[in-house]
Amino acid sequence: MFRKSSNLLSKRFKVTVCLLLMVFASLGSIGGLQPKQAHGAGAMRRVVDNAHPMLIMQLLVGSNYTGDPDFRRDNNRQWDIKQAWAGLPDDIKPYVVFVLHPGHFANWVGKPSVANSRKWIEDNLAEGKDLNIPMMVLYGENPTSGSDGMTWLESLYQNYPNMIGTDVSELTSVNSSIPGLLALANTYGGYHIQGSMEDNNVFANAMKTQSYYNSIAQYSANFIPNFKMIHKNYDYVNSEALGYWMAGAAGNWGPYYDSYPFPASNIFGQSSNGGGDRTTRAVPETLYSMSMLDSYLHGATVYQLENQLDLPAVNNLYTPLFYESILPAFRYIVAHPAPTKAQVIAKTKVAFDASAGTMPELSDSRTWGGVQNQTSLFQGLYEMAPDTNSTSGLWYWLRTTGRYGMIPQIPQYAPSSVLAQFSTILNLTTYNANYTSQATRTAFFNTKYPSVYTGTAFAEKNDNNWLIYNNHYSANTNETATLPLTGGTTFSQLDFTTITPHTYATVDDTGSTLDIQINNYRSDHQQDIYVPAGKRMLEFTDYYAEYSYVPHPFDTTLRSTVFTVTATSKPVIAISGYDGHYNYTDSWNSSTMVDTITVNHNGPVRLILKTTAGDDTAFWTRADDTDSLISYTGTWTNAGTANDYNSTYKTTSTVGATASYEFFGTSVAWVDRKGSTGGTADVYIDGTLDASNVSTNSSITSYGQVVYSKTGLTNQFHTIKIVAKSAIIGIDRISFIPAAYQMLNDISFNDFSYGTAVEDEDTNLGSKHWTVKNGQMKIIPYDSPWVSDVPIYMKKKTYSGNFTYEIKVNSVVGTPVRILFDTNPSTRQGYSLMLDPLNKNVNNDGTQALKLYKDQSTLLATSSVSLAANHQYAVKIIVTGSTIQCYLDGTLYITATDTSYTSGMVGVKTEVNYGSASQEYVLVDDAKVTVGSTVDYTTDFGSWSAATDWVGEGAIAFTYWPTRTSFDFPYQWTTTGGTWAVLNDDTKYTNGTNGVYNVTAVSGAENFSTAGSTSWANYIYKAMMKFKTGTIYDAGLLFRVTDTNNMYKVGVTTNGTTGTISLLKRVSGTWSTIATTSQTISTEKWYSFSVEANADSFKVSLNGNVVLSARDNTFAAGAVGLSANNGTKVQFDDAWIARLAASTQTTSPPTSVTVDDRDPSIIYSGTWGQSTSSLDYLTTESWSKVAGAYAQFTFTGTKIEYLSMKQKNMGFVDVYVDGVLEAANIDCYAATNTKQVILFTKSGMTAGSHTIKIVVDGTKNAASSDVVGALDAFTYYS
Repeated sequence: MFRKSSNLLSKRFKVTVCLLLMVFASLGSIGGLQPKQAHGAGAMRRVVDNAHPMLIMQLLVGSNYTGDPDFRRDNNRQWDIKQAWAGLPDDIKPYVVFVLHPGHFANWVGKPSVANSRKWIEDNLAEGKDLNIPMMVLYGENPTSGSDGMTWLESLYQNYPNMIGTDVSELTSVNSSIPGLLALANTYGGYHIQGSMEDNNVFANAMKTQSYYNSIAQYSANFIPNFKMIHKNYDYVNSEALGYWMAGAAGNWGPYYDSYPFPASNIFGQSSNGGGDRTTRAVPETLYSMSMLDSYLHGATVYQLENQLDLPAVNNLYTPLFYESILPAFRYIVAHPAPTKAQVIAKTKVAFDASAGTMPELSDSRTWGGVQNQTSLFQGLYEMAPDTNSTSGLWYWLRTTGRYGMIPQIPQYAPSSVLAQFSTILNLTTYNANYTSQATRTAFFNTKYPSVYTGTAFAEKNDNNWLIYNNHYSANTNETATLPLTGGTTFSQLDFTTITPHTYATVDDTGSTLDIQINNYRSDHQQDIYVPAGKRMLEFTDYYAEYSYVPHPFDTTLRSTVFTVTATSKPVIAISGYDGHYNYTDSWNSSTMVDTITVNHNGPVRLILKTTAGDDTAFWTRADDTDSLISYTGTWTNAGTANDYNSTYKTTSTVGATASYEFFGTSVAWVDRKGSTGGTADVYIDGTLDASNVSTNSSITSYGQVVYSKTGLTNQFHTIKIVAKSAIIGIDRISFIPAAYQMLNDISFNDFSYGTAVEDEDTNLGSKHWTVKNGQMKIIPYDSPWVSDVPIYMKKKTYSGNFTYEIKVNSVVGTPVRILFDTNPSTRQGYSLMLDPLNKNVNNDGTQALKLYKDQSTLLATSSVSLAANHQYAVKIIVTGSTIQCYLDGTLYITATDTSYTSGMVGVKTEVNYGSASQEYVLVDDAKVTVGSTVDYTTDFGSWSAATDWVGEGAIAFTYWPTRTSFDFPYQWTTTGGTWAVLNDDTKYTNGTNGVYNVTAVSGAENFSTAGSTSWANYIYKAMMKFKTGTIYDAGLLFRVTDTNNMYKVGVTTNGTTGTISLLKRVSGTWSTIATTSQTISTEKWYSFSVEANADSFKVSLNGNVVLSARDNTFAAGAVGLSANNGTKVQFDDAWIARLAASTQTTSPPTSVTVDDRDPSIIYSGTWGQSTSSLDYLTTESWSKVAGAYAQFTFTGTKIEYLSMKQKNMGFVDVYVDGVLEAANIDCYAATNTKQVILFTKSGMTAGSHTIKIVVDGTKNAASSDVVGALDAFTYYS
């Protein structure tokens, strides 16, 4: 959450006196260990326990909190509850909860009314009610203020079954309200989550009073301590929350992750450089999953994610952080129920008794930076010392070792039976007397916790499972861990010899199988987030998600995780992972019985190791030879015996006979008999010969033998084809390990908010935060609670030398506004003239209303002219050499001289009023640039076409502009009869149902509305549907639409209660049914429908549950759409499509060849030097500073990597492949030196000869000391 002022932090929110009196009058003694509910408690609305964890994401209010129809997508901050829910993977929906965050408005002068704030909460709850989307309300903010706050919260419980509780985020002054919140939760089966930071131990100190402790503990089943992990208190808040759970004062516990502690925008050791909120997006992604899994080992069941993680991001997008870090970790937690309380207590050898004082009160406790609830207890145990970014005064979440578990702080008034369960108890007195010395303390704990592993990495064992991670977060230091395996006799030791930073692994040792999941996902934030100079704010980070991080993350650099396995025989490996982001090798040493496995990856990879080649039991799905999806050609004979799988078996002696099977999997195995009559066959994967002359011949007859297997396939549909070549072969079964969809980032959506291009606030790319209205540009800034400027630039060209820039601006409610010129959007450097009608003095540098700045805050000149809000000013800037003249309404007010910048773009930027006015916006008109006596550019903003050259700053900074189609805009959908119109209701303060697609079909006819491309093949298509009251109810979702006579449809009909969902196809105008099912479908209620079309496989879901599955190959591709039939009245909303990658075979492990820079096959042109370094590949590198010098290499393969380095003296290089410029201006600069960096990768090339050429640009980043381009090596794959 974004920082708040200290006076806001000290704000106390009160509940009614009568409610508090009732709560405290009911307090009684607390005993026992189990979560409690008071008499008459309501049934829990959502079960939370070790088998049902909870993942919490925060959804934010937007700047448009009074319903301005020009900014419907800003009621919420660019999300809506139905689509945020629909975008989640269905398998985790039962565990996800959204917290509605109404903003920190308490002290804002211009805050929205309590009524409006409450309406925002209620409208979102109402929008999610039909779909039963679980939500919680953030307590202590504007909606819950006032004497009727508790009464209003109770009404939410009463009116919305999807309201499951309250949450406190960061605010620490609401302790007096918590008993009342718990009483409400107890009555209605909800929860209260205490997510305060505990910076000053506020809640722990309150729990020192027995009456207060009892008031909490009596509702333990409803109470979840979930303290925010920020600054340097994370070890302690884990101990505090863990102790409440162990003591029975809380029914669940968990961590609350905040990215503000991470001080670097680069990967290793780079300061944030004044980057502002952008640095919160710079956290290496796997730090979150490491911490989740660390807490999980100690019984945590609730995981809360901070709002600046962009989960979801704008447009309801889920980011690579979610898909590649949070999701794999949470799926592991769901699949492996966390240890129970009894199990955690049993493995805890030392507990801290807070009866004599809490951990921060120990005599050797430290205070850093004003954070007071610190303790030295964890030093020498598992506290992570400052990494290389210690100058910020911040520690981070990772722990050095799992040897000592987590030390719980048992609260003062816990029943004595709780402490009796621990063999050793520390308290303030015994600690101060004996263990203030770190050496003594460490020695003491070592006697209680014998070492169970060796190495420098973190590792912790839970039964026969392990968690391992590199505990460095910003120091580039590899670590190791050696683990004894005790699950059985097959595998005896696992030795991680290389664990790079931001890498973790989970290991499940079942005795006969090792299930190893490793993850090191890390995108290169330096590409986007680390931009020199200029503080980046929310407009920048929103565009970062939309125009870079989601559609095109910089995540192709692979890093190696190396481990060895000691086993009784060579392991059989089944591997899967993030497609295109891993390969592996393994090497078996039969003399030492050790297999060395090297995984080069960036992202999650799963390896299943067994020593029995024919073991396709656990993890595998079997398709019997009789499966209808196995296609046979030629003559096959049934010859099953009791020894065969399901007692069935097919055999052939016909040369050329085939058996083909299409499967959605990453590994596949052909299982046959072996015997003296066995023959040979060729095996094809996806049409490519993968193995020839596979033999089934053996002198000994055996059944159920894996005669062929393939692993490392992409997470897509594949086809295995077995072709008989000689003698007799057979099919007992074909087995596969199911695939899983990877990151979905090729997404289009339509929220049906605007019916025409004229009114749509996002008609132009880069116009998300402004619109064209009544012949003017209308800008809405990020208003309270998340204040941020909105810079907008005229992107058509830059201007240098002498020019005149004129523009008219009207700050309607006094919002400060800047006129930008000679400005570089990428660095935020340049000049600006600020008009500040209300003298808000945003830079604290004087109250003058007119100020000329260099960059963001270097004041060049001022004028005390009086300015008014809601007045249009004609601004004119004349630049003549180094002289700047600033005019308002024809009067010269400022003349200044500066030589810092001589060229750049022009633009306009709104600041914010910091809550001084509600619903602020700025109007801009009549922009003109004159060079000499010639008008070079002019616009009157009379239409969107007149504004097409203006874009937000982030849209300029991030160049991966999304490709938009007719699908994105309802007014571009093609209709065939009936009435199809966007219906708006701006009385609803949400981004969802204030705009819907309202449809009435023609009686006796079926009407369609279609959009998208007929080339779209594999995709997931979703939409919301609600039948309006009528007499006929018949509508649906169309997919793979070739034309109006050829398509598929998910058809939905109902009589008002009982409905039918059908999968149909229309061929030459005639419908036929493929599959059908009965479901409850009511009128006047929203339903979420989804169809997954991948190859010839279809899955239809209703509200996240698969209700139909079928296969059909009539149409391979097509657009999408909606249908309504025979007078049906229906509404649609939130159409969403995620295009899936084409089904192709992977080449993992690929054959790769690395060619050193000194290899004679590389052709150099121009002047090149040679250097050596032990960090280079083969210790050599070649370099040049001559523009146009190049290194050229011809290879035969399908993929090429260019290895070089990043360091302080590097410039730009261009890369050509087969004569085509593939990458221009690759920036090789970095503030710290890193060798063997993959600067360019191209994959998916046709097999054959290709040529790569690296060309030195002779130009550089302004921060670089030179223009060097270099080559370390090429790696190509065949």
